[in-house]
Amino acid sequence: MQTTVHILKKLREYVREHRDTSVFQNLLTVPGVGLKTGLVLHTEIIDMKRFRTLDHLKSFVGLVPST
Repeated sequence: MQTTVHILKKLREYVREHRDTSVFQNLLTVPGVGLKTGLVLHTEIIDMKRFRTLDHLKSFVGLVPST
């Protein structure tokens, strides 16, 4: 069973290893986006090509209200 401390250590390792990727670096330039948010966005979105339009991406991340 993994403890929270172990999981956090693994996440920090991931960030250190992937900090060089241009996508992750670009995410960190967005005001209000730090390591945690950048990591979540990077791992959730992964490949931008799967979103046909910017509206599809906005909807995926919850920036477009639904009815």
